[in-house]
Amino acid sequence: MDVFRNIDLVLARLGNMKAMKRTHVDTYIDGLIENIKSPKIGESKEGQLFIEL
Repeated sequence: MDVFRNIDLVLARLGNMKAMKRTHVDTYIDGLIENIKSPKIGESKEGQLFIEL
C-alpha cells in the first residue's frame, strides 16, 4: 500500500484533485492518531486499539 500512497502524493503535487483529497484525509487522520493520549492496549496489521477510562 505504501507504493500507492507515494503515487498519490506525486499526483497531488502535480495538481490531481482526487489524489489531493485522498492524501488530505490520510494526513488528517494521521494527525488525530498521533494526538491520542490513552495507552495502547493492542496492535495489528489493520490498526491499533486504545482505551481510556
